[in-house]
Amino acid sequence: GSASNLSIDPDGNVGVGTATPNLGSAEGLHIYSSAAAMVCQSTSSANSVLDIRADGIGDPQIFFDLAGATPFSIGVDNSDGDKFKISANYQLGTSDRLVIDSAGNVGIGTDDPSKLLEVQGSDPQIRLKSSDATDAIIKIDAGTAKDSYLTFAQNGSSKWTVVHDLAGTDKLSIYNYATDAHRMTFLPDGNVGIGTASPNALLEIN
Repeated sequence: GSASNLSIDPDGNVGVGTATPNLGSAEGLHIYSSAAAMVCQSTSSANSVLDIRADGIGDPQIFFDLAGATPFSIGVDNSDGDKFKISANYQLGTSDRLVIDSAGNVGIGTDDPSKLLEVQGSDPQIRLKSSDATDAIIKIDAGTAKDSYLTFAQNGSSKWTVVHDLAGTDKLSIYNYATDAHRMTFLPDGNVGIGTASPNALLEIN
């Protein structure tokens, strides 16, 4: 291209396709074009790297700017434990949509996930939908000699749980936390117990 396609203002800002690079309060490079693009290409076996670095107290982040607005940004929130965030705002920590902390916990609707995946919201729902005629499956897979739980809680307090295996017995049980009791138990041979965890008949009520 011609020399007029590249300009440097008195502050050291570089413009490509513009003589007046607009970077707000920042300094650096402004590419202006009807089809702007930036390519980082390695011609050898070495990695091709884009390093976004903040050496002070600021956040290394990327803005996604649409017609002068910033509907989303991604980056590392230096002021919040160096968590990786996707935010619906130019400022990380404001309207965060997804957060990953240093332990690998993922939060959706929360910036402080306490489990591997934590979802919060005023009406939180998770949908698993098959796109064809195949089945939709949720599998709870415990390790060797461990139990699988599906627990129902309210305001952080566990109320009921459906648990499988129970110390290697391959039982399926419905357990109540308030009474500390297995209310219904299903054995692999088909026996069902109500009030007993070891039914000796097809249906045993105790």
